[in-house]
Amino acid sequence: MAHAQAELNHAFLWTQADGMQDLGTIPGWQNSIAYAISDSGEVVGYDSNTAGNVTAFRWTVKAGMQHLPGASMTWSVAVAVNNSGDVAGRLLPNGHNHQ
Repeated sequence: MAHAQAELNHAFLWTQADGMQDLGTIPGWQNSIAYAISDSGEVVGYDSNTAGNVTAFRWTVKAGMQHLPGASMTWSVAVAVNNSGDVAGRLLPNGHNHQ
């Protein structure tokens, strides 16, 4: 009997010079969704896993994908980033309804 593979989503970056670049996920996480990119090339969004955890990330060419400080112990989503690297989003403590 065949089992369907779970659908996985990965954030990506597209440039005219390089085409589409899969940004992957943070090790141990299955999905990543990008919400915003700054003029300097920083990408923000969130990672999720099969346990239903959601945590904000920042991706840069230099550092790759990293969870935002303090965001990994909560439900968090990064939705905007400016050219200074300031990130805006939503952060809720564990156990709170995020609907």
